[in-house]
Amino acid sequence: MSILKMFNDNFKKNPLKDVLISKSRRFTFKDINLLSNYLAKSLLNLTDKEIVPFYIEEVIYVLPIVLGIIKAGKIPLPITNSLSINKSLDRIMDVDFDTVISDKNQDYYLKDVDFLILPENDDEYIDDDNFTINLENKISYIICTSGTTGTPKKVFLTEDNISWLLNEFYNIVDFTSESKFLFTTPYTFDVSLTEILAPVFTGGTLVCFEADINSIINISKILNDEKISHLSLSPSFAETIIDTNESTIFDNLQVLCLAGEVFPGTLANKLRPTISKGCRVFNFYGPSETTIYTTYYELKNKQYNVVPIGKPIPGATIRVVPNRSDLKNQQGELWIGGQGVTDGYLLQPDLNSKKFTKINGERYYHTGDYVYFQGENLVFSSRIDNQVQVNGIRVELDEIKSLVDKVTSVDSSRVVFYKKKIYIFYVAQNEEKDRILKNLPSYLNPIVVKVDKFYLTQNRKLDVTKMLDKYYYNERFLDEDVIRKSILEILSQFGCVEVLDLDSLESVKFYLEIEDTFNIKVRESDIYKLKSIETTIEYVKDKMKGNPDNKHTNNINSDNRDLVNIEYNLSDSYLLKYADGIVDATPTQYRLYNNKQFRTVYFDISLKSIDCEELLRIKSLLKILSDKIDIFRMIIKKVDSGIEFRLIEKERYIPNIFILNRFPNNLILQEILDSKTCIPIPIIAVSTYDKIVRFYFPYHSIDSSSLNMLENIIYQAYEHKNNISSVKESSLYKFDQYKKSFLYTELPSDVLNKLPAVKDNLNFSVLKQGLQIFELPVNMDDSKDDVYLYTVYALCRCILLDYNILSISGGLSYDFRQFINFDAESLIGDIHKKIPFEVKLNENYQDFKLNFQNQLNLYGQGIDFSEMALRRGDSVGQLIKNRINNLSLSINYIGEALKIDDLVKQILANKFEKNFINIFSHKGKTYSVICSSIFKNNSYEIERNNEKIVATVSNEIL
Repeated sequence: MSILKMFNDNFKKNPLKDVLISKSRRFTFKDINLLSNYLAKSLLNLTDKEIVPFYIEEVIYVLPIVLGIIKAGKIPLPITNSLSINKSLDRIMDVDFDTVISDKNQDYYLKDVDFLILPENDDEYIDDDNFTINLENKISYIICTSGTTGTPKKVFLTEDNISWLLNEFYNIVDFTSESKFLFTTPYTFDVSLTEILAPVFTGGTLVCFEADINSIINISKILNDEKISHLSLSPSFAETIIDTNESTIFDNLQVLCLAGEVFPGTLANKLRPTISKGCRVFNFYGPSETTIYTTYYELKNKQYNVVPIGKPIPGATIRVVPNRSDLKNQQGELWIGGQGVTDGYLLQPDLNSKKFTKINGERYYHTGDYVYFQGENLVFSSRIDNQVQVNGIRVELDEIKSLVDKVTSVDSSRVVFYKKKIYIFYVAQNEEKDRILKNLPSYLNPIVVKVDKFYLTQNRKLDVTKMLDKYYYNERFLDEDVIRKSILEILSQFGCVEVLDLDSLESVKFYLEIEDTFNIKVRESDIYKLKSIETTIEYVKDKMKGNPDNKHTNNINSDNRDLVNIEYNLSDSYLLKYADGIVDATPTQYRLYNNKQFRTVYFDISLKSIDCEELLRIKSLLKILSDKIDIFRMIIKKVDSGIEFRLIEKERYIPNIFILNRFPNNLILQEILDSKTCIPIPIIAVSTYDKIVRFYFPYHSIDSSSLNMLENIIYQAYEHKNNISSVKESSLYKFDQYKKSFLYTELPSDVLNKLPAVKDNLNFSVLKQGLQIFELPVNMDDSKDDVYLYTVYALCRCILLDYNILSISGGLSYDFRQFINFDAESLIGDIHKKIPFEVKLNENYQDFKLNFQNQLNLYGQGIDFSEMALRRGDSVGQLIKNRINNLSLSINYIGEALKIDDLVKQILANKFEKNFINIFSHKGKTYSVICSSIFKNNSYEIERNNEKIVATVSNEIL
């Protein structure tokens, strides 16, 4: 039965019954009908758009507005009143609308939007008794699923979805025409529909109170005075009400419904006296995507450790998809089907196909929630993307809370898992941290915070961010010893005691941990400030105190004098004067240069002062280091075929340091470099404004691991943290001679057969230009190489399945240093090799990994197919070149990313070919970025170690 049919039936039965009640007014069914008719007529005159948002301050108007929009054949979209109207409208800019309904005049800035303001006097719509209802829309409601910031996802609910759920819900909780619901849920939240539409479906009454009255302090009076029979709350809100009122506050209710977050056992036990008085208490569970609720459980008057989410509501179907890595707990992801499955994210078809699956013709929604069975009832375990594990041990937050509450002087507590840490917030007269910790296993290592009260979000859940800002960050991290201890704990995760002990991948993970631990943002331009424990402490303290970022920036253009200075110092004549030795460009450098994919990387060292003595010390230090590390003495020479590197003799080399006011914009610097035929490596510049010395490396002259090594060497030498005599030799010239000695090595057939002979079976020219990101969950405890290789294997498997081909080949950029007859561990430059690989449809990951290791063993002997293809002129060289040219994919692993969006923009700026894939990791996932639409699907199921993993593909707009 349709929503409007239900309303009309109840309207005809009791037209003058008060069914909407607030402090200031009452609405009968007749009043609601008149106002909704007025709104429907007005909308039909105002807009042709299908979706109508509404922004309301007095919630008594929500039901008439919803019915009016539906009567006009349009779709209601509630937008939050917890933000200003302009910010609320910003959150729905992905929606096509031109009219907003509101109960107050609003100051807004959108020129193309009209506001339909509710009439101040009933007389304005008293004649709207007759109205011919437009054809009802299949979609009856839109729910925004996010919080109060950002752009939320929009879930489209059909009329069938809503009618099914509400009929079942009111039957379960026994809500009748004699019942009264208190409207406590924010009207943008999905649960609010069970309150808003109660009069429509049952003829019962909805009691509405505005936010300033509907408070914890007054709720007891409201419940009793209005004789409320039914109430819906989040568990956090319910527990807060109990903790701040009498424990008997809910005793006179007929039904208390709790939903929206985990129902802690401690709350269930507090509600036992209420249950014994006859109040029925329910735990409801369900996502918006399956229409509010999917399962329910009625609590009994007994002791609970864990409260189940129960059984499916009639008409809902469930599947528990096993998590094969956790067979011991027999848990799995909950997939939901049945009558509640909505049309989903109609504005985001890619996300829709990722989150909804058809099985035997029935659509299922992937909840992302782990559940398990306890007898016949389901129990919620955790979110898949937020599993609570400490040192590999699964932790139940509810059990921790019960132990905290056993401390006699603790009045109440909340336990949350946030950014990989357990936080315990508790209210007590005295400091009880030590007693709480004694009750808990030591391996939990929780952060225990004494608080005055619990802050809740608009949706009545614990506002963790506000709690931490109020009670933890500002108080705790002004203590230098506490900051130092936290930094040491982070370093210990990597087995290090100093920041400089971290490799390039670990360094980025370290910065991410610093961000999460101290709730700050680390800019890439600030990384030079985090080179020691002491400088990291100072950085954190400045950020925590809210000190403005220092003036150092890459986006401030140098003045013309700086640019003239750079041009003058890059004059060609002096550079070539003493450069005799030649080092050939690597195949990768050669290819990228000829493809005009220019890139300059750099690192910064903070200077103690800017004066002549300090600059001379830097110059002397670099001169000494240049005797050991020959990249300091390299210059890039542009030639007809591309680029080559020239080496200046040790005795002739003098470091040339540019003295600038400010560093140039990167694009301007690149324009200057492109105009020169000879360029030193590195370009060394000092900014007197920023008090920094910067080392630029243009044209892919150094890889990331080498850059990190060299930065640490220079920093330690400058800070007197090591003896320069201990720095190991690094000679690119000798390495080049070593590589050349193998160019014309005779290659037996078994060696040649290791080079894939697969003919290019993918036609990239026909693929659309675009940007796809292949996102894969990985085990970041694995080695960097294993993470990289498994990602390559996984994405290749997906391509094989998409194109129904038996194998695919490619080349992996690989930081390879394990040569049998050459020590390259301390070598600084571009050491990357392009290692050929092949993934076959019928091989598993271990087979692929073994074959790749065999390829590495061959390279360890000095064989380099890419070098031979470029430089060897005989028939074997031509054969190798043909096979190299037939490789389908070119793949590069960047490492751990600090900022995903920034890195993707950098990748796009380089204009890679359609077959080039850049892979990076970030917080437990790898992201493979390709500038073509190679993947045909939006999600893929991949198996590893008997565990099923879901990889997703997003199609980004360029």
